[in-house]
Amino acid sequence: MNAPFGIDHPLFAAHDIEGFRQRLIALGFNMTAIGKHPWGTSTSLAMFNGCLLEIMGIGGIHLL
Repeated sequence: MNAPFGIDHPLFAAHDIEGFRQRLIALGFNMTAIGKHPWGTSTSLAMFNGCLLEIMGIGGIHLL
C-alpha cells in the first residue's frame, strides 16, 4: 500500500494497452512487459518504491 496517499495502486483502463505503454515509456517510465490473465485482460506495471501504477486492457478478444 502507498501509505502517503492511502491508495494501493492507481489503475488506468486502456483501449490500446501497447500504445499507452509506449507513451509512458516515452515519458520516462520503466514499464514491465505486457502480461496476460487467463480471463482475457492484459496488464503492464510502472513500479515505484512502495507503490505501482497499472495499465490494463482487454487482450485477445475479437468482436464481430
